[in-house]
Amino acid sequence: MRLAYVTNNALRTPDAVAGHLTELGIPTGADDVITSAQAVARLISEQVPAGSRVLVIGGEGLRVALRERGLEPVDSADDEPVAVAQGYGGPDLVWSRFAEACYAIARGVPWFASNTDLTIPSARGIAPGNGAAVEVVRIATGAEPQVAGKPLPPMHKETILRTGAERPLVVGTGWTRTSRERSTARWIRCSSSPA
Repeated sequence: MRLAYVTNNALRTPDAVAGHLTELGIPTGADDVITSAQAVARLISEQVPAGSRVLVIGGEGLRVALRERGLEPVDSADDEPVAVAQGYGGPDLVWSRFAEACYAIARGVPWFASNTDLTIPSARGIAPGNGAAVEVVRIATGAEPQVAGKPLPPMHKETILRTGAERPLVVGTGWTRTSRERSTARWIRCSSSPA
């Protein structure tokens, strides 16, 4: 049986997540970690040509995952991106990043989100997550992103492809009240059809 640690946090790279788990006493390698950044990068790469520019609204984990799929991360809507990728960018994500996403989406560029978790735990308590940031862009543009993270099929697909699982067993933790209410029906549907 192959064990994998699957996270909706797109900010950290698999190396960083593995390092943190190892510090906590759970020996983990980067190949044991699957992130929503990897899932959204694959989703984008299946819809745009290799080498395409992708506007990144997020952190290093998303940039690394896009490069891994042969895509070029860019920072401005003026860089002629063919897609917008939004993932958790940490507590210091600046407001102008949302504006860049809105400019590109208004031009008809497709929008992708790593996940729509409204909150994320922090050392000081519950903080706004990527889903809250997605709502900012949704309200400003009226657009709907394609979402990759748990509990949706792209994350299941990414996990199966990276682990080689033939009969995956998925055990989830970290549900918040709002994510559970919004996602339970989708989770049941997705877990019965992983591809």
